[in-house]
Amino acid sequence: MNKIEENYKLLVSYIKHKWNSISTELDSILDVMPDEFEIDIKSRTVLNTYFKPETETELKEFEGYFSSFGELLNRTLMEDYSNTYSFIESSTQLIIKEMNKELEYKRYKKLNQKFSNKSEFYKMIKFIDGNIYKFNESDHLTIGLIEKYIRKIRNDGVHKPYESIGNEIKNAILIDNNNVDQRLRAVHSLFVDNINSLYGVVEDYKSILLKIVPDKG
Repeated sequence: MNKIEENYKLLVSYIKHKWNSISTELDSILDVMPDEFEIDIKSRTVLNTYFKPETETELKEFEGYFSSFGELLNRTLMEDYSNTYSFIESSTQLIIKEMNKELEYKRYKKLNQKFSNKSEFYKMIKFIDGNIYKFNESDHLTIGLIEKYIRKIRNDGVHKPYESIGNEIKNAILIDNNNVDQRLRAVHSLFVDNINSLYGVVEDYKSILLKIVPDKG
């Protein structure tokens, strides 16, 4: 289905743009960090870096940078979970619409009040599985990840008060003054790995939907 493919490309492009901006922010912090380097002269490699702010004021300034960067990572990730789940839910609705099953789906929900406390995504999947397309075991694994993890994280972000992690990130980076730059990069990589995993699940789900209603060209 062209619409699902188009929406997927827009989602991925938007997410990549944001994370490219975050990578630029990371580079900007690294560029101004007051580091000293321990270098192996023979191999011409850096053995260790030492974070050495000249004043207490400069230290506080970088504590603020690290805390703000942690918040930026976390808020961006939460936003991406929300946008991703919106894509998943709207794409599933498109399948029902494309198959001209909207009225049948409404009747299905009325007749199956046992699902009243379930998510709309869950209801749509149950309806599709019983009336449009039989999901295989691999499909159900992907769907399970969406229902149990992506939807839960998205709902926590939408319905619960935001919990700041800036100080936690700052403290993790500034355990000591050795190799602070590496720990900053590691924090960034942790969030990037998370978003890449999210990518993988969404791409798998998109492929499932396109098996139901192939691209008509």
